[in-house]
Amino acid sequence: MLAQVQNLLPSISHGRRWLKRQPATDDRSAPVIDEDVKLKPSPFPQVVGEIEESAVTLKPAETDDRSKPIIEADVTVKTAPMPALTEEIKSKSEDVVEFASRSTLRQASQELVAEITQPAVALKAAETDDRSAAVIDPDVKLKPSPFPQVISEIGESAVTLKPAETDDRSKPIIDDGTGAKLAPMPALAEEIKSKSEDVVEFASRSTLRQASQELVAEITQPAVALKAAETDDRSAAVIDPDVKLKPSPFPQVVSEIGESAVTLKPAETDDRSKPIIDADVTLKPAPMPNLSEEIKGAVLVERP
Repeated sequence: MLAQVQNLLPSISHGRRWLKRQPATDDRSAPVIDEDVKLKPSPFPQVVGEIEESAVTLKPAETDDRSKPIIEADVTVKTAPMPALTEEIKSKSEDVVEFASRSTLRQASQELVAEITQPAVALKAAETDDRSAAVIDPDVKLKPSPFPQVISEIGESAVTLKPAETDDRSKPIIDDGTGAKLAPMPALAEEIKSKSEDVVEFASRSTLRQASQELVAEITQPAVALKAAETDDRSAAVIDPDVKLKPSPFPQVVSEIGESAVTLKPAETDDRSKPIIDADVTLKPAPMPNLSEEIKGAVLVERP
């Protein structure tokens, strides 16, 4: 599995694929030129040479640049306060946030007080029929409740309660031979903070390793065995019995074209496809090989 991953990564980084070998081709893209046609050399190189050899000097031109704003003599231009204001806001960012929060709270409290203190709305008087009172039959006699008398008796009498002993068992039971250690969570949190860069790097490598393993597993998994299906091929042309077919002359034409040695005259070309790079420009190597090596190292790291 490891060897497959090592062979797979360079191919992925260089953009290679496993393609079938191209069979021999007959390239006929060259132009067909008749024998009575004469090709002349292009005058373009000569024109370019004449332009480069001739030292063309342009006449100096006087320009009147009026893009600068017109400032009168009695006007004094001061420095814009925006940079200083920006620096002051940065230095007092905590105070600004605190002031903004206080301003928001003050505005909310003022709105609440205004809602509370605003005059009540005068409503029209409405006649009501209160039927919440209990319906008592005429033959029923109500006696006063003894509850007020009971409350007064309880309040006047000095009742003293006996002390009660409680057995609090909410504390965990720890054996005498057992030693309680400090929780490792604070130390672990500090260690994670101090090694945050290593943790992020390890997590990224673990993700790359998992992705490469899944890719290799998909590539190396066995092909799905399909059931054999019977087909009825009707793609052949239907030819009536009274129709006679003659052999195609195409193979003979191709053989004649292949046997005839057609020679074209050499043509001079001026290849300018190469990019023009100034002398003060420095080219740096592509980072793709280093990235491939880093991916290899991430894949080869053993899982902890």
